[in-house]
Amino acid sequence: MVKESAVVAIVLNYLPTVANYALAIAYIVVLTRYIPLTQYGYYNALFAIINSIGALIPIPGISGAIAREGAIKYARGGDAKPYFSAMILMSLIMAIVYDLVIVLATPPLYMSNGIPRWLFGTAYIYVATVFIQSIAGALGLYLWLVGRVASQGMGSAINMLVMRVLQVLLIIAMRNVYALAYPYSWAHWLSCFIMWASLGGAW
Repeated sequence: MVKESAVVAIVLNYLPTVANYALAIAYIVVLTRYIPLTQYGYYNALFAIINSIGALIPIPGISGAIAREGAIKYARGGDAKPYFSAMILMSLIMAIVYDLVIVLATPPLYMSNGIPRWLFGTAYIYVATVFIQSIAGALGLYLWLVGRVASQGMGSAINMLVMRVLQVLLIIAMRNVYALAYPYSWAHWLSCFIMWASLGGAW
């Protein structure tokens, strides 16, 4: 078992919030300068619909329940790997269900709410994000389960930093709401890689 500093774990788990607020000013400035308010309003309406659908898909609840059982087993000296496998499997199953609903529901729901067709692509980008986010969530819970809270926090912190910085840069370059959608997926891929690499010391 790899021992990690409790202080470092606390700092790294607060860092995503700090990074988010620190970059908020730059984000708001470029957002209001380069993206039309109407377009941003459509984008928010679009994701409000998607998030309403997501509320019916219990990915965090199922993974959290498995992680709690695994943590109890691990604390008693048991093997946590089967629980990690179960979290990955259930997260992917729920993500596939969620993605299918998004793909099928996006056109009729968005068109009936007056959202321009050219914005539909942001929903399909989110399909990829849901998939990788489910893996990142399972990895983060497994790190928590085995006491690697600092590694978990590092993954979350890098996710937030990369996402916000990319959003600011892409807003300046692209000047449309696709600049907000792409970084979610890219940042989750990176945090997945970092958390997966950190497991090399625990396995």
